[in-house]
Amino acid sequence: MRLQLNTAALERLLEGEDGQTIKLDLQQAVIEEFGRRHIKAFANDGEFKKHVDIAKKEAIKDIESMFGEWKGSYNSKKFILNSQISDMIKLQSKTAVTYELDKVEEYVSDIYKETAKSIKQEHEQRILKIEEDLEKYAKDLEDRVEIVKAQLLTDQVDTILRNHVKSILAETFSVGK
Repeated sequence: MRLQLNTAALERLLEGEDGQTIKLDLQQAVIEEFGRRHIKAFANDGEFKKHVDIAKKEAIKDIESMFGEWKGSYNSKKFILNSQISDMIKLQSKTAVTYELDKVEEYVSDIYKETAKSIKQEHEQRILKIEEDLEKYAKDLEDRVEIVKAQLLTDQVDTILRNHVKSILAETFSVGK
């Protein structure tokens, strides 16, 4: 299918708000077609590729020189950072490590605080239990002492009464002889 527009039909098509959208779409299509036909051939040209490679190498060289330089022989080349970059990395590393150490220190401190609090509560509960047990033991001891006193008193009263009964009986039976 082929669509062919004359000038008058194209002008009517491009009028109004819809015309702007169509105009942009037509322009994009024209650009794409131009690129496909002309730029592709230019990009595949050997001279153009050569210039692009030279530009890449120069850009890499310039960027590397901003950060440091290559040292050593061809087989053992090593990239050495310049002092500013190296110092910046060290400072950022120290800052990051310090920050992480501070977090660890805070975490460990919180663990110690929670552990100490837990141990304190546990010992306080044990002391309260021991105090309760001692109070109970003291009360039981007091109760036993009272029981023993009562028994001793009963035994003494019993002994006194027996002795008294014996003496009464002795007097009663000895008078009549």
